[in-house]
Amino acid sequence: MPKHHCALLPTKPVGTAESRCHLRELLENLHEEPELVRMVLRSAALWWTKVCKWLSTILCDVRPPLVNMIRFKRGVTLTERTEGISRLSKFFRITGIILNDLGLHPGEAEQLCAQIRACETLTSIQFDMHTTAHSITDIFIRGLRAHRLKRLTLCCSLTPKGSDLQLGALLQTLSNLQELNLRIVPQQGSRMPALQNVLGEIGACRMMQALTLSNMQIKDDDLQVLVQAWAHMPRLSRLNLTDNCLSEKSIKDLLTRHRQFSQLNLSRNPLGPRCLEYLKPTLKSLGFLSLKKTNIGAQGVSVLAQDADRLRNLKHLDISDNGINTEGGPAIVQLLTQCKALKHFDVSSNSLGSALNERMHSAIAALKNLCYIDLRNNGFSSEQVDAFYEVVFALDRVLTGEMEFWISV
Repeated sequence: MPKHHCALLPTKPVGTAESRCHLRELLENLHEEPELVRMVLRSAALWWTKVCKWLSTILCDVRPPLVNMIRFKRGVTLTERTEGISRLSKFFRITGIILNDLGLHPGEAEQLCAQIRACETLTSIQFDMHTTAHSITDIFIRGLRAHRLKRLTLCCSLTPKGSDLQLGALLQTLSNLQELNLRIVPQQGSRMPALQNVLGEIGACRMMQALTLSNMQIKDDDLQVLVQAWAHMPRLSRLNLTDNCLSEKSIKDLLTRHRQFSQLNLSRNPLGPRCLEYLKPTLKSLGFLSLKKTNIGAQGVSVLAQDADRLRNLKHLDISDNGINTEGGPAIVQLLTQCKALKHFDVSSNSLGSALNERMHSAIAALKNLCYIDLRNNGFSSEQVDAFYEVVFALDRVLTGEMEFWISV
């Protein structure tokens, strides 16, 4: 709470009964939004109690942010859906809202959309268009154009005719957008042209810093369109392309155009071991790298380890479920030895077997920043697991709960 409001706080504790009395007075102004008030109280009950009789004054003046995004859903009264944002914004700084499965009529949707536009502090929206009637989706898409949004999460289908053009037109107007999480439900038939139309318009968001395009069956040809768009997004540093159909060719083309990534998630793409060669230009800037289930094998890990000295900023590394056998053991030891900043390391669901030895024990124990390590499902013997226990239980970080580890036979 800002210092200039400290004088409003009581000089001595106020009884619980008195606190509830003043809280009840405040809630009388919000009696038409029971669902929203319940959500607020559940997440900030202690804060509300401490403010006591000055609660209403302080809230109107300070307007603290809600802990969680407001979620509108079925069962909420009409007034809550169409006027709730306006009423709550008098007391709270609303920064995010979730619009899923609303069950609105067009008139109600228009009113809610107007409230969203009028909320000056709102910068983040989650909207599931895939489960919303097309007529309602049209209203929100039109209403959100040229909004000051910084974060947008959309789940949609491109089946309705013209949906790709409509979504592309929306993206063109969101000049302040910094984070986009887009999920387009894959369709059969004419999916690719429509998908490419949308991907091509992402480049209009020139302030983009983080982009998530996961589980969309994006192929190499689709990514070519997106790579051209990235030329207009110089601030893009966090990229998530999890669970698509990308090959090593896509990684090569991507990092030819854009190299300065701090976070890169390529999990569940059939990349192969050679993709690590193409990652070299961005290794120095990476703080987060996930290559889970990308078929890199022991060969890919060895390529990564050759440049381990360039991974000085890497804090999160996931190479789980990659078929890495005992031959990849020395490379993993090298990564653990040289990646001094590493906090999270996942090498589970591989086939390391005898690679878990004293050298690996020493490398793990020497990592002072390590908070999480997962070695499960690697075919270790019970003797290997016991030996690992002896090493990690001797670490102060484990005994104090600062480090979490997982291992299995």
